[in-house]
Amino acid sequence: MQGLNTYGESIPDQVEPTVKAFTPLLKAREQEIFSVKRKTFKYGATDRHQLDVYYPPSTAVRKAPILFFVYGGGYTHGDRVRGLPDYRCLNTGAFFAKQGFSTVIADYRVYPHINFPDPATDIADAYEWIVSNMVKVNEGADVKLDASQVFFMGHSAGSTSISTLMLVPGLLPVSLREHISGLILMSGAYDFRGEPMADPKLLAEYFGATPEEQQKTEPLGLLENAPNDVLDNFPPVLAPLSEYDSPPIVVSHQNFISLLRKRVAAPVEEMILKGHNHISPEIAGFGLFHLGHPSTTSAYDIGPHYGTSRYFPLTMLVQAEFTTVTLNERLGHLMGIQAHFNHCNVSQMEVVKGLGSNIPEQMEPTNNAFEPLLRPHEAEILSYKRRTFKYGATDRHQLDVYYPFSTQTGTAPVLFFVYGGGYVTGSRLLDPPHDLKYKNVGAFFAKRGFVVVIADYRLLPHIKYPDPAIDIRDAVAWVVANNDVVNQDVDVKADVSQIFLMGHSAGATTVSTLILLPDLLSNDLRQRISGVIFNAGAYEFRGAPALLPKMLRGYYGTDEELRKREPLGLLENAPIDMLDNFPPVLVVIAEFDFPPLVVSYEKMAMMLKAKLTSGVDELLMKGHNHVSPYNSLFSGEGEEWGLDVVEWLKAKCH
Repeated sequence: MQGLNTYGESIPDQVEPTVKAFTPLLKAREQEIFSVKRKTFKYGATDRHQLDVYYPPSTAVRKAPILFFVYGGGYTHGDRVRGLPDYRCLNTGAFFAKQGFSTVIADYRVYPHINFPDPATDIADAYEWIVSNMVKVNEGADVKLDASQVFFMGHSAGSTSISTLMLVPGLLPVSLREHISGLILMSGAYDFRGEPMADPKLLAEYFGATPEEQQKTEPLGLLENAPNDVLDNFPPVLAPLSEYDSPPIVVSHQNFISLLRKRVAAPVEEMILKGHNHISPEIAGFGLFHLGHPSTTSAYDIGPHYGTSRYFPLTMLVQAEFTTVTLNERLGHLMGIQAHFNHCNVSQMEVVKGLGSNIPEQMEPTNNAFEPLLRPHEAEILSYKRRTFKYGATDRHQLDVYYPFSTQTGTAPVLFFVYGGGYVTGSRLLDPPHDLKYKNVGAFFAKRGFVVVIADYRLLPHIKYPDPAIDIRDAVAWVVANNDVVNQDVDVKADVSQIFLMGHSAGATTVSTLILLPDLLSNDLRQRISGVIFNAGAYEFRGAPALLPKMLRGYYGTDEELRKREPLGLLENAPIDMLDNFPPVLVVIAEFDFPPLVVSYEKMAMMLKAKLTSGVDELLMKGHNHVSPYNSLFSGEGEEWGLDVVEWLKAKCH
C-alpha cells in the first residue's frame, strides 16, 4: 500500500499507476477469482443492459443476501468486465461472493447516451429484473439469492447513482425499497458547488444547464428537498472514504453525510479506508483471498505496510506478500453489516460484541442481556409440550422431550441437543432468572418441525473418560427403545429413523467423541443418525488449552492418552469403515468465539473435509460470542444462525 499517496490528488492521474500496482497481485489470484461461479443475464434492451451474478460457494446456508455493486467511471466509462489484465469488478464480485453475499454487478448506460437519471434508472431496472426472475437466476445455484435482504454498494459515480436512486421519489417501487437493508456509499460525488469534479459539458447535459438546475438534480440537492416518506424509510448507510481521496470528493462527502445525518432517521456511519487513494479500494477488493480464522493479529495493529479497514478488509504487502487477518476483522465485520443494518433492534447483539473472547467473562453479562428478550416470549416457549423421562440410574440421567404442535405427516425427526459447561456445570433446567434458557432451544426447534431431546449427563468430578458420551449414547438408545412411551398421547410422534445430534461447547466435544469412538455406538444407532452438528467444541488440546489443565489430566489421562482420546486424535485414527459411513457434518463457530476454540474448530473442519466422503459444511454465527447463540433462540435477536441450522437439518432429512 506504500506509494498510493504519491500518485497525486487528481483521479485521472491515479488510475494508471494504481491499476499497475495491483495487477500482479491480482494476477497471482486469478485462478481463485475465476473459481467463483458467475452467470451473465440481460436485463434490458441494449448491450449496456447486462449484469453478472457471482454466487457464494456451497455452504450450510442455502440462501445469501444480495449485494449490488455499482462501479464508477464518471458516467463516461466503466464495465463489469474490462478485459484482462484489468480485474476490476471481477475481483469485487468474487471477493464478496466468498464472504457469503450473492453479488450482482450491472452495466449501465454512460455519457453521451444518457439523460438524468438514466444510470440510476438502469440500476433500478437491474434490481427489479433480478427480483422478477429469481427462478431463472437461482437455477442450478447451490446458494440461492435472498431477495428479502438487499444491499447496494457504489464507488465514485456508482455512489452518486445509488444516492440518486434512493432520493428521487418514485424511481424505486416501495415493494423493492422495503427490502433494502443498507447502503454503502463510497467516495461519491454528491454535489458540484465547489471545485469541479466532472467535465462541465457532462454536468450541463446530464445534471442541468445552469448551477440552479444542477443543484436540484445532484444528490445533495435531492436530499435537501426529499419528501418525508423517503427520509423516514431511508435505509442505514455506511459511507467509506479513502485516506488519500481526491479533495473535491472529500468535501462533497462531508457535505452530503453531514446533511444525511440530520435528515434521515436511519444510522449513518463513516469509515476511513486507510492507505487508499480514490481508485485503489475497488482494485484491491480481492487483495486478500484466504479466509483463515484465528490469530491474534488485528487489522488495526499490523502496521503501515498494510492497507486495512473493517469493511474493505485488505491485508496486502506491496511486495505481494499476504497475511491472514482475524476472522473478526476480515469476515466478521463485513458480515456484521447485515446485522448492524437490520431494521430490528440490535442493541443486545451490540452488547455481545463488546464482551471480549474469554468465556467466563462472557457468561453472566450475555445471559443477562438475553433474559429480558426471552421473557416476553415466555408464554409461547412454554406452550410447547415438554415431557420428562429418566433414562438411567442417577438424577443426572434425565431427559426432556419437546414436541411440535403439528406436522404434515404426524411425525418428526429427532434432534438431540447436548449443552456445554466444560464438564463441570450445566443442566437442562436452570434456575430463575435464566429458567427459559434451553427451554427456548427445545421450543425453537420444535416450532420448526423437530422432536427435540435435551438430556442431562454426569459431570466432573464424578466421571471418567468417556462417561458424558456414554450418557448421551444411553439417552439416544433409551428414546429408540422406548419410542412407544415417548410417543404416547402426543400429536406429533418422534421418528427415530432420523436422528440428529447437536452439541455446543463441551457438548460438541461429547457429540464428536460419541460419533468417533469406535464401538461406542451400536450399528443400529449409528445407522439412524442423519447428521451431526459440532458447535464451538474443544476438539484438541495441543495449543492453548480450552479446558483447565487439571481437568484435562483428570478426565483424559496422560499426554499420550489425551492425544488419542481427544476428538481430533480419534478422527486421525478412525477406521476406514467408520469414515466411509460417517453422517453429514455441520461445523459451527461464533464470530467472537474463544480463540483456542476457533483454532480447534479450524483443525477439526479441515481434517473432517480431508477424511470424510460425506458432506462437511461450515457455518459462521455472525455477531455472536461463545455464550450467546443458544440464548438468542426465541429472543428476536441473533436467531439467524438457528434458521440456517434448521435449513441444513431439513436438507438432510429423508
